Amino acid sequence: MIPCITKRSIKHLYNTADERYNFSHEFFRKTHFPQLLNRYYKDSLIEKVTEESLLNELEDDHPFGNRVYIIYGSTGSGKSELLCWLKDQWIVKGNKRPIIRISRSELNPQLLIKKCYQSLEFDLQDLIIDENKWHLLLNKPIAIITQLVWSALDEIFDRDEDIVPTAMLLRPVIEKNVLDFTNQVKSGIVNSPLEIITIKEFEQLIENTTVPITVDYWKFRHSLSKKLDDYLFQGVDIQTIFKNLTEQISIRGIRPVILIDDLVQSMNLYASDILDFFITLEEGRWDVVIGLTPGVLDGNESDIELKNRINNLDTIDDRVKKLWLSDESGNYFYSLDKDNAKDYLLNYIKALKEANGFKCSQSCQHAQNCSSLLGSKTNSLLPLNEPLINRIFDGLPAGKGVLRYMIMHTREILSFLLEGNNKNPTKIKKYFSRDVYSDHDDVIIKLLAEMYADSSLSEFKFSLELLRHFNRENATSLVKIKKLTYDVQDEKQNQIKYKKDNEILGHIRDWVEGKKVNKQLLEPIRFGVGTILNEITKGTSIMKADTSRVIKSTSTIQKTEVINRLRYPISFEKKDNQITIEKKINLLNIADFQKLKMQDRPDAFAKVANDLNVSKWTFETENLKKIWIKELEENLGYNMESFVFYFKNFINKVNVIADYNWSEDIKNPIKTEWLEIADSLFLDWFSLRDNIIDYNKLRWEMVEDESFERHFLNFNPSRSLNKFHIKNYQMQSFIIKLQFEIKKFLSILAPIIKEKINEINKAFTYLAKIPGDLLGIVQKINLLKESEILSLDTIQKIGEVVNWIEKEENKGYIVFIQSQQKHSKNISKVLSLIEENDNEIGEINSLPLINDYLKDKLKLRRQVRKHLLNLIENGETQLPKQQWKGIIRDIEVLNPELFNHLNLNLKLK
Repeated sequence: MIPCITKRSIKHLYNTADERYNFSHEFFRKTHFPQLLNRYYKDSLIEKVTEESLLNELEDDHPFGNRVYIIYGSTGSGKSELLCWLKDQWIVKGNKRPIIRISRSELNPQLLIKKCYQSLEFDLQDLIIDENKWHLLLNKPIAIITQLVWSALDEIFDRDEDIVPTAMLLRPVIEKNVLDFTNQVKSGIVNSPLEIITIKEFEQLIENTTVPITVDYWKFRHSLSKKLDDYLFQGVDIQTIFKNLTEQISIRGIRPVILIDDLVQSMNLYASDILDFFITLEEGRWDVVIGLTPGVLDGNESDIELKNRINNLDTIDDRVKKLWLSDESGNYFYSLDKDNAKDYLLNYIKALKEANGFKCSQSCQHAQNCSSLLGSKTNSLLPLNEPLINRIFDGLPAGKGVLRYMIMHTREILSFLLEGNNKNPTKIKKYFSRDVYSDHDDVIIKLLAEMYADSSLSEFKFSLELLRHFNRENATSLVKIKKLTYDVQDEKQNQIKYKKDNEILGHIRDWVEGKKVNKQLLEPIRFGVGTILNEITKGTSIMKADTSRVIKSTSTIQKTEVINRLRYPISFEKKDNQITIEKKINLLNIADFQKLKMQDRPDAFAKVANDLNVSKWTFETENLKKIWIKELEENLGYNMESFVFYFKNFINKVNVIADYNWSEDIKNPIKTEWLEIADSLFLDWFSLRDNIIDYNKLRWEMVEDESFERHFLNFNPSRSLNKFHIKNYQMQSFIIKLQFEIKKFLSILAPIIKEKINEINKAFTYLAKIPGDLLGIVQKINLLKESEILSLDTIQKIGEVVNWIEKEENKGYIVFIQSQQKHSKNISKVLSLIEENDNEIGEINSLPLINDYLKDKLKLRRQVRKHLLNLIENGETQLPKQQWKGIIRDIEVLNPELFNHLNLNLKLK
């Protein structure tokens, strides 16, 4: 591909600092990337520390006490890189003070002691170190540890009866823990130090056994620790060894530097003891740089006190510094980010080219060919380019060391590129983030375009040299690409979200390409489609279509049933009454559409607005909406317009009745909110646009139906109505509540209505005397049967009559009507007794007419007429003493039976 990098040379892209350093000190220096560390005080960042400033501090010969630098960093964050560089620069600068480094691969604690004595040129004297014992411990861990356990228990107990059951109880847990540790050591990845048995495990064993175990955990642990010292250091503990070393260096005025890449992995068995010794600041003359992975001391109870001591070292004392290469989770690395990833890899690319005798410049004989390969302005990065490096960085696994994984992924990609015509490019896709998509049939052309293309452009142009290298000379040189990544305004602050979002797009892309993908990973598509359809169709809004209200308002009735986490039945498989999502690349622009800010949605939608899929989904949604409305109508028993019209009238009638004076002591069953719901629902179906109602439909098509109230109060609403909400109420619950409240109100009102009917009948006995506008109403009321169920209209009419009666201005008229009714009654009674067969009597209904009849027809004298009229008008009369006999005689002549209907009263004077 290019002559300056070969398949053999890329093998020198080693994963670790020690591998590069052992290969070539010069190669290590050329590829080293400056490390940057954060220093915190009480959780606040107080200083950015460079590797140069750390080296300068170590070179400063402090007069007394230990200086400790704890370098925190997750796995792969660069702890070994930093410490390897410190030692290398220490040697390059010719510092005379001894420097000892224990790399993460040097796991023997004896090695630290031996290196210290050798570097300080001290005689081991009486200290005996047999390195074979460490190897024996790793190869026969159960045998050795079992011997130590039996020996420790032998010192604690005096009888075999106590030793044997205790050893048998502890043995399975101890064997498991030791094997776990030795397996870690053999694999080269030690995540937790050796703890033969924790206090928690010990207490659980004691609790779950009936065997009497009397040994104290801490006593047992201390005894076992001494046995380990006896085994590795012939009975001398490691802290005592360092105290002896400290005495000797103090006498000789030496201040050594110790670099421990990873305390837990390197010094596993004695990590706590070593750290405990060095952070006791006044006891030594050591400069110590200790690498530590956050959280390594969380697992063992014996380390809790030590952990607390480390955490409490938040001090401004220059002799103790806690520095961070990454955060605890390993998501943020302070030395390397996307902005300087290009510079990081450039060091390696240059070093590889120089190792082969090349240096990129215009004077190179291959400069022109290299420039045409990718059309780059500079050839230094070839065969990579900046877009590919950014994609390599974005493709790094979350929580992993970026320094290490950048090199690992780059090595795999370079191998693929140099190979050319690779028949299995699938695995290469795992090593970079595919933030652009190329819909090309040739997998190699597609992959190369997605590797090299500038995501800000819509196409990538292949050079003939690149096509020829991959045996694709006849392929089209211009390939269309589509950007997949989300726009992130501040990539540094949103690094985790950025990676997560692009992982989602990667799953979608794989699905579109025909790969098997867990459907749960495609949920962002369903959510995005649901949001778009809701904005286009308002499909869940149950209201009259094609009006401005659909756009401006939220409908009173909403279809709220959730189907697989959405209100719309959206599926990746074709089913009846479902919105089906087919595999299309435009889905990448739809995924998580619901997460976009409202102001960003129009631009995003414009990218997919003309897509056939969107039209198809819209059509399917409109059909679904018709199905939902039909289902609702079947449950309600009316079409929606009729139901809404009748419902509004029904609610208003009940509310009017509840406002009558004679029902004021009964609680109004209609809440103000329910009146508002009825009004809003009416507008949903009869509003053409703002302030314009479809009066034509109301006038000619909507006819009052008295059967609605009976239907509404008595029908049993189906549970399926709860697929819908009316405002904040489930539909079924709303109707049941309304039915209950209105029925309760009407049942309390029933005896009051009966009483009011009686009052009306009493007030208007003779209909001829009733005002014309009330006559028809009173006639209907008089015809009511006692057992008849009254409609709301009838109750309203009763209320109108009662209200008329109770008005102050009508009381005089009522008295007049009642007096006229009394006169009419008495006239009829008197005339029936006087002239039973006279047809003219039926037309006489007033006092003047009866007077004329008595005078002209019956020829009664004036005195007799006067007293008969008094009887009719007042129901009584008083006869004068001089004329009473004559008046009675004349009346008797008319009809003797008349006296059977009169009472004669005589009073003493």
